[in-house]
Amino acid sequence: MAQRIKGIEETDAPIILKPLYVGFKRIVGKVGASLKVSAHRPSIAWFGNLFGIAIEKSGKVEQRIHLLAQLRAAQIVECPFCIDIIPALGKKSGVLTDEEISAVSHYFDSDLFSIREKVVLEYAEAISKTPVKVSDEMFGRLKNYFDEKQIVELTASIAFENYRARFNHALGIESDNFYK
Repeated sequence: MAQRIKGIEETDAPIILKPLYVGFKRIVGKVGASLKVSAHRPSIAWFGNLFGIAIEKSGKVEQRIHLLAQLRAAQIVECPFCIDIIPALGKKSGVLTDEEISAVSHYFDSDLFSIREKVVLEYAEAISKTPVKVSDEMFGRLKNYFDEKQIVELTASIAFENYRARFNHALGIESDNFYK
């Protein structure tokens, strides 16, 4: 699928978005198509980034867990951009290996993930399907490993990934080849 809306290059972006463009380049080396497209509505671009930062800075759940959950959500929603950028972030930060990234789609059979991580990946799947179906049994298993603050943070992280993935997928935003 071709990108449906042309992105705004950094040189043409509103001044209010310059910090986002600079930050994106600092984190992954170049500005992603997702930001360039959302730049058509600066308040939406800022909302997405601020919400993501709020989740990241909450600090109740470790980055590895967030990235695993987000990657599984992106796989369920089939977002090429997210399936590309999340592994790149995980690899760059040193919390995910290539082997682990490849195993996320079949995590249940993998020895690379702890039971705690597998519960998170299963939770990410349940939240990312339509309709959302999180059983009491699954939620109980989640509560065995995470407290209420962590569950709220984790749920926000997965739900936010669903927003990003569905936004990118609907607009035809493909991989930017961040992860190689």
